[in-house]
Amino acid sequence: VVLRFSALEGMEEEAPRWITGPLIFVSFFMALLWINLISDALMGCLAAMCLLANIPKMAVGLTLLAWGNSIPDMVSNIALSRKGKLYEMALTACFAGPLFNVLIGFGCAMARASFATGKMDFPVFHRGNWSTSSILLTLLFSVPFTYLAVALSRFAFKRWTAA
Repeated sequence: VVLRFSALEGMEEEAPRWITGPLIFVSFFMALLWINLISDALMGCLAAMCLLANIPKMAVGLTLLAWGNSIPDMVSNIALSRKGKLYEMALTACFAGPLFNVLIGFGCAMARASFATGKMDFPVFHRGNWSTSSILLTLLFSVPFTYLAVALSRFAFKRWTAA
């Protein structure tokens, strides 16, 4: 970023394509590195908080991390829905964003774990694993009923379909 502003300072015409392409590429990967650094620091702080307060890591993962991941999406979806005609995009984003995160996040993590260990154990229904079972059962009931509610309203999203 500093190179871009210092190299192109005072230029009134557009920058040549041979310099903007590599700078965009480098800027993208630099943004990824910053996100990785900040998320590692956040995970370290949350792990220390779990250790000091004797809180189970699953409870912190299901609450604090989920809220931190969902609040920016909620704010942008509310802003989109208040724009008027963009409410359909906001409603789609409510489902598509978390679905993408779950499918890609769990899929990549499980694929990595299965390649590293050569096996994949994911016990969903067993004694003592009530949280995973309850989340799965909630999903099994809420997704079909949401689809049914939207289908009954002829795919015109009304206020009662979100309730």
